[in-house]
Amino acid sequence: MQIKSHKLTTSNFYIILILCFILLPILALFNRYIFYELNVFFLLIFLCLYTIYNNTKFSIKLFIGSPALYFFAFVVYVLSRYQTGKSLDENLQLLSLLSYFIFFLVASILFYKKKYISDLVWFVCTMYLIAYIARISLDIEAAINGTNLSSGIVVISFIPFVLLNLQKYTNKYYTTSFLIIFFLIIWCSIIGSRAATLGLMLFLITFTLWPLITKNRVIYIGYFLSCVLFFLTGCLLYIFFVTDANFSLFSDSGIGILTKRIGTRLDIWVHLVQIIINGDWVLGNGSNLNTKSVTPLSYLDFEMNRKNLSSHSLILESIYRIGVVGLGLFFLFILSLWNYMWKSRECNVTRIVCSSIIMLVPICYTSTFLIFSTFHLRCAFFWIIFGFGYGFATYYNKNYNSKLS
Repeated sequence: MQIKSHKLTTSNFYIILILCFILLPILALFNRYIFYELNVFFLLIFLCLYTIYNNTKFSIKLFIGSPALYFFAFVVYVLSRYQTGKSLDENLQLLSLLSYFIFFLVASILFYKKKYISDLVWFVCTMYLIAYIARISLDIEAAINGTNLSSGIVVISFIPFVLLNLQKYTNKYYTTSFLIIFFLIIWCSIIGSRAATLGLMLFLITFTLWPLITKNRVIYIGYFLSCVLFFLTGCLLYIFFVTDANFSLFSDSGIGILTKRIGTRLDIWVHLVQIIINGDWVLGNGSNLNTKSVTPLSYLDFEMNRKNLSSHSLILESIYRIGVVGLGLFFLFILSLWNYMWKSRECNVTRIVCSSIIMLVPICYTSTFLIFSTFHLRCAFFWIIFGFGYGFATYYNKNYNSKLS
């Protein structure tokens, strides 16, 4: 199977390096405005126009493949559960979800017949990630006490793009990738981004053990299901059996993930589970009804310093809004995408995309990410990565099937 790829020439390297030194100061100066979350819509328009300009050839199978159909069914269901008369802010997340679907399809078109992103995009992503970590590291104490989950998500949203092209530039790709991810695990653990730390650990395990995971299809599917069930069990045990919410492993260690108490979400989840059970947990209460508008129950203790039950969990948020039916459709989409990439398992693109899927499992359990999120722009990066994997797998599967016939 022939897939477009090219080596970076010396002349291109210097041109791109110069461009990066011009672009990075601009990114640093206007970082707050460029990476403002609602700019996701401008990025979507840009990618759509670029796809049209690029005149990319693609297969109609991109629109009728099982992942695309499951994703479309999920979006339709979410929109069908819309409740009228709500504020613009609540409705904006539904518009973001629709844009994620378009990101997924546009990215699949752009990555059809490809296995690398452009050298310029790769250099910008890599240098921005380095510069971002350097800037945050200048004041580690502020990072530990600040919104460290947000910092961690910036890191994990860029790392798949960095690894995509890294194979072109080093003879020791897997060793280099291992060292990079291991460093990011240490960095995220120091600033206290627990979900990102755990996600990167799962990425590293999946990426490293990929030949074993893909030994046969039963192990391949079983690995994905085991990860999902493991964290589901962990969350249930956390909600029903944690008794000392103020416990921390090493409160004086200075390492973020060891100093935080374990009960940061306990009060929220105990109340929210009770509210979900007493409500419409099958179909949901309304796709645009945010748990931020839900108040704690009077007959249960609540020690958080706020008056709402913002879920901090994609799972609980989804069940509250769209019920187990909607959550089931989303799960079927992710499972179908995982299964769809089986034939292309020996390719590095699939290895990275599948590792990214597993990386997001703990984050989806502990944060509203990918669907109903305020991290719009960072979510979009992952939908682009998923689209890359889907587009690549579609082209690979098409040629795989033609060889068999």
